[in-house]
Amino acid sequence: MKGSSMESSASSRGGDDNSMRKRAQPLRSKSTASVVPGVDQLHHTSTFDASASSEAIRSQFELTEREKAPKGIMHRVRQQIELQFILAPSTVMLPIWFVFFVSIYILSNYTFKAYHVHIVIPERVHALPATSLVEAIAITLFGINGCLQLSSTMFQRLPKKRQLNSLVLFINFVPFVTNVCSLTKKFPSLQSMDGRPLEYLHIIQWCFTTPTMIIIVSALGTSMLKSLVFSWRTTLTCIMWDELMLLSGLIRYFMPMPYDLIFMAFSCIFYCLTLRSIHGIVVYACKNAGTSFEVNSIKTLEKITWVLWSTFPVIEILERAGYITFAEGRVCRVLGDVFVKTVYSVSILSGNFCLLDTISELRIAQMRESQAVSEESINRTKKVNEALKMQCLEADSTARMAKRFVANLSHELRTPLNSVIAFNSLLLEAGLEPIHEDYVKSSLTSAEALLGIIGQVLDYSKLEDSVTKVVNVSSEPFHFSHVCDELLDVVIARVSHHKVTFLFDNPQPLPWMIGDKFRLRQCLINLTDNAVKFSKEKDGVVIVAIEAQPMDDSKVMVQFEVTDNGIGIPDSKRDLIFQPFSQVYADLSRKYGGTGLGLVITKKIIEAMNGDIDFVSSEGKGTTFRTRIPFTVVPDILPEYRIPKHCVGNTLSGSLAIGMPASLFRDDVKKNAERWGIKVTNHSITNSNYDAMLDNVASQMRSDPKCIAMLDYPTLIEFFDQPSRRALSPSVIVVGSFEEQVLAVHNGQVEAQAFILRPIKLSVLYTRLENMLNQQQVTRGNGR
Repeated sequence: MKGSSMESSASSRGGDDNSMRKRAQPLRSKSTASVVPGVDQLHHTSTFDASASSEAIRSQFELTEREKAPKGIMHRVRQQIELQFILAPSTVMLPIWFVFFVSIYILSNYTFKAYHVHIVIPERVHALPATSLVEAIAITLFGINGCLQLSSTMFQRLPKKRQLNSLVLFINFVPFVTNVCSLTKKFPSLQSMDGRPLEYLHIIQWCFTTPTMIIIVSALGTSMLKSLVFSWRTTLTCIMWDELMLLSGLIRYFMPMPYDLIFMAFSCIFYCLTLRSIHGIVVYACKNAGTSFEVNSIKTLEKITWVLWSTFPVIEILERAGYITFAEGRVCRVLGDVFVKTVYSVSILSGNFCLLDTISELRIAQMRESQAVSEESINRTKKVNEALKMQCLEADSTARMAKRFVANLSHELRTPLNSVIAFNSLLLEAGLEPIHEDYVKSSLTSAEALLGIIGQVLDYSKLEDSVTKVVNVSSEPFHFSHVCDELLDVVIARVSHHKVTFLFDNPQPLPWMIGDKFRLRQCLINLTDNAVKFSKEKDGVVIVAIEAQPMDDSKVMVQFEVTDNGIGIPDSKRDLIFQPFSQVYADLSRKYGGTGLGLVITKKIIEAMNGDIDFVSSEGKGTTFRTRIPFTVVPDILPEYRIPKHCVGNTLSGSLAIGMPASLFRDDVKKNAERWGIKVTNHSITNSNYDAMLDNVASQMRSDPKCIAMLDYPTLIEFFDQPSRRALSPSVIVVGSFEEQVLAVHNGQVEAQAFILRPIKLSVLYTRLENMLNQQQVTRGNGR
């Protein structure tokens, strides 16, 4: 009874589908001819409609099976395999891979070990802690991706989208098992002809996953076709080039030099042919995509595929050239594999693919409802509304899964970063030299800033999901000078790279205040990073001005401005500044980078501190971001809450001779030194008076026992050309970049403690001047 009812329902469904298909035949022929020319010739053997649901597919398959009445069992098995491949391709691909994987396991653990013992190397290769940690992280991420794709495959309503989810499930499950076996050392370690370890297990994994990714790219933009891809011939050709590339790379390990270079060249040629075939597939997919959103998603996926796949040959070349070790190359390969699979997982979950599939399904529902004449318009509206609601729920669910994945990924990144912070903290307690301790502190500050950025991403995702949308801020005592020093630790690398003059303008001493130091520093990092990034390529200047105005006896209003002389912001783009994921200059985003979230998060944090942010900009001249935040003042009753000495005026006595060309940096040093009570003399160095100015600096130092000279590195070299001036080295401060510091210390020109990196921390400059002035008399006496 049950079987007969199922058959009758299947027959009725098949009859309805046939009647609807006859009525929709002119429309489908017209759309197919205009969008996909030559599809009928390419796929005349397929009998399945890609827009039908899984129930309709099963009913059609049952009808076809009864009509044709297959005679042999092999024909029936082939039909079942075809049905399973259409419903979920991974159900067919996973058994094939499993049989091959078990075969490799038996061969490697029994045949190779029994007859080719000389190719087995010690297991110490697998015992590297860095590779084990990365493999464990990769297993976790592959497991998360696989669970997301499995749930989407099981509950997906659209057949095309379900097929894509099934394929992405396969490319995450295979590396998951491969990394588990690699981590647990289930396979023996092999080596190549030159003695290098052989990554044969990962190459076998790529032999299965990269063709699947090619099939995924081929399946995009084919919503109105019957087949999974537009042309199996083109797809299989691309897969052939890919497999030849991997096979050439594998054979190269068993070839002696220089014959291995021949196979490496073949592998590069096949790689270029693979990329060319992928581009041809993407061009066809874009021509037949349903919307511009789908076109943009397909092009973005192609570019990401090119970039990520290109990292693997680069890693191989660097490892062979000796620039990186095997362990470093293995870590890079595993991380690259994780990023490739993650990009495909997130793209399929949240991308704008298979939209025509959805439209086709809605069209069939509308034609079915047109049979009811009396209630035609009402029922059609109901069905359309229900379908739209379902799509909205599916889109919302997909977006939530994508956000949840980003949050999980951020949590996974926190674990190794916490280890970096912990080991740097332990290193600080080991009793390092002052210069090395300063390096470790800068590294620790940068790591904490990176951890803060990850926390900001989590906060932003939580803020978008929450109802109140409130940023939680903490309250603890802090001083602005410490925030400025930590800010320099983070941005010093970018400042040195862009060769920007970075200055602080703080005319008045600020008291200790109560607030969220961590979030305030993050805001300053975002603003100064943008200022440095968009400043002029030559003679770029970034100034951070800080000023406080008392509000009452216990509160002050702190205003800080970040000014640059960069490209500026046009008036027509002002509304985009504080919009998430927006760029003022979209065409320059590749050059300057950025996600478009920095200023959005900064504004939310500042508003959570009861402050406000605004900006003034002139296109082509620069931008100034102005922020005002109220803080509670901490009374300076306790010694630990007293204002730092470098923030107070008239605390030093002595003289300073500055010998360097005129610049804003020199004027800033002079201003701060005079504020501390030091008499400053500027010796403007030019090409015409070079020797005379250097003699004046040396004369001033010999005549004044409390005179200290500040020189840049090029001037220092000329200053010490005369042997008589080398006795003055204990009283010389040198400023420059990190590379110049290494040269100066290595050549014995100055001590490491006498070198200050640019941009200068005021606290470091004050400490160096104070120590030199206190020891001036003793040092000069010993020199004589």
